[in-house]
Amino acid sequence: MKYLILLLIAIISGCSNVEVHSDVGNETVVDRIKKERKEKHKYMSSSKSPLPKGETSDFIALNYFPIDTAYSINSFFQLVVNGPIFEMKTNTDRHPAYQKYGMLIFELNNQLDTLWAYKSMEQQGNELFIPFTDLTNGNETYYSGRFIDIEVPEGDSVLLDFNSCYNPYCAYNEKYSCPIPPLENHLNTAILAGEKKYRNDH
Repeated sequence: MKYLILLLIAIISGCSNVEVHSDVGNETVVDRIKKERKEKHKYMSSSKSPLPKGETSDFIALNYFPIDTAYSINSFFQLVVNGPIFEMKTNTDRHPAYQKYGMLIFELNNQLDTLWAYKSMEQQGNELFIPFTDLTNGNETYYSGRFIDIEVPEGDSVLLDFNSCYNPYCAYNEKYSCPIPPLENHLNTAILAGEKKYRNDH
């Protein structure tokens, strides 16, 4: 086990320098995140907004940490072959089915961490779901955790960008049923990136 950990550290260290440009032309990480946030603002102000009726017209902006490329990390992706299917807990009686699809192994804040990526059994596509909690929950960020979406990688590495992490709809409107991150996806560190709390009481 010790040898495996050392090997993973070596692999991650070898690819830990995030490129200034993303995989979309010459777009930088900062440009991409700014575009994502602009699109999210437009969505939150639209008729499809998850905000309660009456709040959309008063919507000003979401709260974010400053964009920090230190939280844009090349991680090692370990595929799980025929991973188990399980029911993920939510804040309601709904229990959506997910499959353990892969583990992301990365170095952040001078420590080695892991996150599980899950594939929804209710949706088709190439998207993986990463719900997680960290030491900011209930203080700077939504108390029950935040989410990241990634595409299934073609190889054994994937960009894990915490600047893109977002709140569940429950952070805006309690009528929604939202997944609760499994305990195995708790990070014992503060992720000072991505979306902050929308309301002070959460």
